[in-house]
Amino acid sequence: WGERGREGERGGEMGRDGERWGEMGRDGERWGEMGRDGERWDKSPIPHLVPRSPRLPVSLPLAQCPMPNAQFLTEYINMNIASSVRSPNSVAEKYKIIREELPENVRAIAVSKTVGVEAIRAAYAAGARDFAENRIQEAIAKQEQLQDLSDICWHFIGHLQGNKAKKAVESFDWIHTCDSLKLARRIANLAADMPSPPQVCLQVKILPDPNKHGWTVPELMAALPELSSYEKLHIRGLMTMLPLGLSETEMLAAFQATRDLGDRIAEQNYSNIQMREFSMGMSGDYQLAVQAGSTMVRLGQIIFGARK
Repeated sequence: WGERGREGERGGEMGRDGERWGEMGRDGERWGEMGRDGERWDKSPIPHLVPRSPRLPVSLPLAQCPMPNAQFLTEYINMNIASSVRSPNSVAEKYKIIREELPENVRAIAVSKTVGVEAIRAAYAAGARDFAENRIQEAIAKQEQLQDLSDICWHFIGHLQGNKAKKAVESFDWIHTCDSLKLARRIANLAADMPSPPQVCLQVKILPDPNKHGWTVPELMAALPELSSYEKLHIRGLMTMLPLGLSETEMLAAFQATRDLGDRIAEQNYSNIQMREFSMGMSGDYQLAVQAGSTMVRLGQIIFGARK
């Protein structure tokens, strides 16, 4: 213990350099100043990117700092600026960053459920044209208020009951959640007299999940001949939602399995079934989905923030 004491006498003696966290080493610059320029943090030319007047605890000796003061402060400042850039405040900023990140062939579908029309207009002004809803009545109300934005493409992503299929077919450009033969027949019958029926994705449960709707893989493969017989059922690809609790490796494998399933279906050359769209990935996993070949990602919280 005596030897450990001699070696471990650090706590009260680690401040031999005489440096305090509140100083910037030999430069003597305070945290409230920006180096030689003497600029105040709260007078930064980009105040929305820089926190106002940060302070370090002055009781911690410099010897406990992981690197020399000036270098530490520089990296700390850069880290906070970069973090602020990655965490934009406005809907428009968030959408623009995501759109720039995604490949050109991937649609960024802004999931606007529970979101007001002003937020939708903000995303639209930033370039968004694809919006998704999961409740028909809520969607119709928003569509009435946004009639001046005539080039919006509306996607339905909620569970669709047969008795509500008529309004969905009339109100949406895409239906991502065709999850049974019964619903497919209903949509096909309703679309028979429409000049431009909606595009459809077949919802598949690529992994077992009692909390999700959709075909299992064997069910879907067995249904393909009948699905192909409906000329007005414009099947364009697959949609999937993954179970909760998967690792990144498991999520990536599931998305890849969905893409592989689409390729297998395409190889069978059904006359009225196309497999060119893959609606895979949401705010928490869209990057993995894109890596696996998604062509449409459904993004809500990452654009509009947490749901109320």
